This record gives sequence, C-alpha cells and structure tokens, in this order.
Amino acid sequence: PAAEAAKHPPLATAHPADRTVTLTAETVKDAKTPEVNTCRSCHAQDGRKPKLGDEIPQITYEGESDPTILTNEEAFHRNCAGCHDAAADARKNVKAPTSQQCIGCHGGQTESGGGSSEWIETTRQRANELQAEARDRERASKQVNQAARAAQEALADYVEALTVTRVPKPDPTQAAQRVEAYGAQAVSDVLTNIKAILLQGLRGERRLEGLRAYVERVFPTPLQLSLFKSGQKTFVERNAASEVLAEAEEVIETVHISDTEVEITVICLPDDATFKLLSFNGDPVIDICTYGCSVRLFRGDYRYEVVRSGYKRKRFDLPLLNRAPRLKLGCHMVRMEEANDPPPCEEIVVSEK
Repeated sequence: PAAEAAKHPPLATAHPADRTVTLTAETVKDAKTPEVNTCRSCHAQDGRKPKLGDEIPQITYEGESDPTILTNEEAFHRNCAGCHDAAADARKNVKAPTSQQCIGCHGGQTESGGGSSEWIETTRQRANELQAEARDRERASKQVNQAARAAQEALADYVEALTVTRVPKPDPTQAAQRVEAYGAQAVSDVLTNIKAILLQGLRGERRLEGLRAYVERVFPTPLQLSLFKSGQKTFVERNAASEVLAEAEEVIETVHISDTEVEITVICLPDDATFKLLSFNGDPVIDICTYGCSVRLFRGDYRYEVVRSGYKRKRFDLPLLNRAPRLKLGCHMVRMEEANDPPPCEEIVVSEK
C-alpha cells in the first residue's frame, strides 16, 4: 500500500495504486490479494519501455543531485541482492538469483527470459570460467595446507637438532647461575629458515597475497630473542627460546586453518564509488562495486581504498584472518569541501535468523 511504502523513503510507488494489502507469505494465498507482477514489469532493461507505467521509475538518492533510473540492473543491485542472498542461505531450493549469479542478467538474455544461441554460448563460457575458478581455489587451498605442513615438519626437525648447553649466565645482582641455553645463532637460523620455507610454499598464487602479508607481519624474528653473552659466545635461554619458537608454531597453525575464503560485500553511501582491495604492499588485488556486489578472498592482511569523484579518498587496513565467513562493509564518503576526514568502513552486523 502507498501508506506502507511511504514509511520506507525514498520508495514511493504502490501497485496497483489502490492496493490495501501488504504482500506476505500468508496474504499471497488469498485470492483477493492483487496479482504479483515481476520486477521487470516496472524495472525494465535500459532502453526498454516497462510493461507497467509510462517509464522506468527513477529516484534521487540522498547526497546526490542527479536522479537514478531504476533499471532492472540498478534496482536489483541497490535493493534486492542482499535479500536474495539471505533467502538463498535460508532455503537452498530458492530460485531467486543471488548477487553471485550475474550471467542471467549480464549475458545478453532477452526481456522475456528466453535465450539466444549467443547467450547460451556466453552462459557455457561463464560456467567453464566458474569451474576453473573453483579448481583454482581448491588448488590454492591445497597449497596453503602443503606449505603449513612443510613448515611444521621442518620446525620439528630443527628444534630436535638444537643442542642444549648449561652455561653460566651473568647477573649484576648476584653470582652467575648456570642455565640451560641454546646457541643464539642456531635459534636465529631456525626462525629465519622456517619463515622462508613457509613463504616459499605460499608463493606463485595471487590469491594468497594476503596470507603472505600476514606471515611477513607476525612471524617472530631473531630480534625478539633475549640474548646474553657467556665467555666469547652468545646464547639464548632455553625457556625464552621455546616461547619464541611456540609463537612461530602458532603462526604456522593459523596459516594451516586459513585455507578458507571470506565473502566480502560492500555498500557505499553515496554509491557509484570504487572499493579497491590492495595487498599490504599497496598492489591492486581486485575492485569491488559498492552497491551490494560480493567477492570471495582467501584470509590474510589487506588494505583498501574507496574512491569517488568529488569525495575524499579513504585508505585503511583490512585484516581478514579472524573474520566470519561473510563480511559486509558500509562505507560513508566525505565530500572534498568538508573539514572532517573520511572514517573507515564499518562492519554491518546482520542477525542470523
């Protein structure tokens, strides 16, 4: 009903105009409920006349000066994609297209829903691409597991080969006490070599860029060792060395369980911005549209930029190691003429029902 639509600005259209019943799972069973028209009846493809109304609906969104024509593409990505995804998660047999099923609308399909030989071929090619992507993801996942196992096995071998020595440790407050210690260079070599083995195992796959950045950032280094001199040699206490080696083992284990992806969805106000996902070194990884599109990424450390003409560029870190399988980000842009700096994008918490 028009009165109900008015509660959800900027929506304003009710069809039919004298409608008095809100469509629900219950009212749709009632024969008196007005017929449900397809989305494209009003939101036609760009350049086509809708079946209902004289023209495709248009809205001027808050913060924008020009109206947006709500074609089928605009309407779906702005208003429908999120609910479709939620419905698909709740009911596996649902037929509504999700935000990941792009080819049905973007492959040259006709208004009536039929297809041409060209569209069928495009669909087949896209299906092959999706299968190839799935194989690539599976291969990358196996690579993560193999790299972690190789590092774990090498760490165990290196630690077993360390020689424990009882040496006097100088103490300015009392007489030197003998402690169990390792040679400092031997422990340093363990850390350096294990990190190299882990990073080498993760190389050659662009999808694992974030995971490599995580290892570079958190893997313990020889500088963390508390060293002391005894005679002419440098040592590290066994207990202190064990703590640092345990940190290395924890990083490897984190990598081992990070062979899964995170699905990221970005919504920006105003939209039509570009969300640029970057490696920790600033290299481009992928661009994500800002009106409900989703991409899947392996876990790790990333950075992002959000850019839009007339608005301040924002750039922040985006760690994805301990995220839930789905991450939805809301990004609020700040105009160039405004004094305040742009805030980081915020996680949108969606309640599970």
